[in-house]
Amino acid sequence: MTDLRLPISEEELEHLRRRAADRGFSDVRAFALALLLDALPSETAPDYDAPAHVKAGTRAELEARLLEGLNSGPATELTAADWERIRAEALRRAAEQRARTKAS
Repeated sequence: MTDLRLPISEEELEHLRRRAADRGFSDVRAFALALLLDALPSETAPDYDAPAHVKAGTRAELEARLLEGLNSGPATELTAADWERIRAEALRRAAEQRARTKAS
């Protein structure tokens, strides 16, 4: 891994600290890293075979989707039926992935 150093003024650093805090980042380094990673081509991001309606192309899109979920209403406890449905879906996806891998 390589470090990247950028010369900036104290005034610019303070501005970045405020922007990082406003966006929920713990520090400027995490904020800057997120901005830089967001600028990478999307083909460098791993594809976890998520359904199209839950994929996020950029970090900003991911954060928007996460905030949408957080603001969607009160949390509800998962039932045994919910867990069974989740388990069945995971097993189905794993079987599909194995079948695709064998076909390659």
